[in-house]
Amino acid sequence: SLCSALCGGYNQVDATVDCYLNKENFSRLPDKPPSPFKASGQEVDLVSFSQGTVKATPGFDLIRKLRSFVLLESHIKPGSKVS
Repeated sequence: SLCSALCGGYNQVDATVDCYLNKENFSRLPDKPPSPFKASGQEVDLVSFSQGTVKATPGFDLIRKLRSFVLLESHIKPGSKVS
């Protein structure tokens, strides 16, 4: 994938699978990450510790305005029930 290609040619999932199922591929992984990084990324899970009906999602608009923003997927919107 493009993400793997930009971040050293592998990802955590592939490395973990290779660790258990393909020792040869796993042994080819570098001991240290590439430097400097060509790119990096992060996935964030937002969790509510409250329950009820969502009135608004103003934080979503702030997140979308971040210069680094790429994608926000959520089934939560005003009127959604959170339990």
